[in-house]
Amino acid sequence: MSLFAVNDWEWFYKSEGIFFWPQLLLATFSLVHVLACFYLLSGRYYLGNGLLSPGRLMGGIQRHARLDRSERKKEAEKAPANLLEYVISSGLKREKSLGNPESDRIEVEAGLQDAIESVYIGTERRLGYLGLFAQINMLVGLLGTVVGMVASFQVISQSNTAPPPRELASGVSQALLTTIVGLGVAIPSLCAHFHFRGKSLRLQLDLEQAASQFLSENFPETVSGKG
Repeated sequence: MSLFAVNDWEWFYKSEGIFFWPQLLLATFSLVHVLACFYLLSGRYYLGNGLLSPGRLMGGIQRHARLDRSERKKEAEKAPANLLEYVISSGLKREKSLGNPESDRIEVEAGLQDAIESVYIGTERRLGYLGLFAQINMLVGLLGTVVGMVASFQVISQSNTAPPPRELASGVSQALLTTIVGLGVAIPSLCAHFHFRGKSLRLQLDLEQAASQFLSENFPETVSGKG
């Protein structure tokens, strides 16, 4: 008989009881968030390329450095294709065009920092959801274990003689299966959570360095001396 025959799935569904649908939904949410993190924490989504080499990373920044003020304003209005372009365009939108390089630099730097901060918050929120689903999976599995064992003990307490194994099987199956499913989803989710957190730190550092280089190349600091 096949390992995943119809009868097996029916037995699994009945054994899980009321915990079948909650655990199925939690497993689906966890899988969706893991797949989303694979894309959202990629070099292409963050920096516009699949590699983190400095040459590939700085290509977009050097392109902006060759533009004059009016052309940079037009670039800022375009829809960003990645988070690096989003950060740069957010900084350029703060350029006041007042003819004061120092003032422009301060405004653009503030725009870059605000955009980077919003990227950090969005990333942390996504990773927080993944960690939350992992913990809920474990707790739901533990709850199923407790409920299943209570059901088994109720059968024993309500019987004057030793109950047949068939009457105890339902509660024991629920106790074991909910634990297996909860841990089977939670462990990979936690591993993915820690992997993506380390990757997000590296990408955020690259993003911050790229924004800093863009600022220094397009809005260099002015050195004022005393005569």
